[in-house]
Amino acid sequence: MLFRSIFQPARLPKLRFTTTIISTKKGEDSAYYTGKNYGGNIYKSNDTRIMDYGNKLLQGNTSNIQNIRLELSYQFKHNLFFDFGFQKRIQSGWNKQEGTWVNLGIRLNIEPLNAMY
Repeated sequence: MLFRSIFQPARLPKLRFTTTIISTKKGEDSAYYTGKNYGGNIYKSNDTRIMDYGNKLLQGNTSNIQNIRLELSYQFKHNLFFDFGFQKRIQSGWNKQEGTWVNLGIRLNIEPLNAMY
């Protein structure tokens, strides 16, 4: 599931809020280097895969991943922007992981980079 919302207030046309939410499921190997190879680790040998035929999506251990990003951008001079971003990634299931990123910067006349991993 992907949801993206962009809000730019009429009274403050130089201010822009962006929200992005991604929710997905992923099938993973039973262990990163050892254990069954379902294809979740591209660095494992192709010879150790479980089977050649009859494979399906979400094999192995299922993980749920939620990725939420909030961005605020303000144009304080022509083509000169002040950007603030907050991103939270939560992976639950067999291999639990969590990450938080905060970015702050000045951008000149380019579109912001939105890389959500």
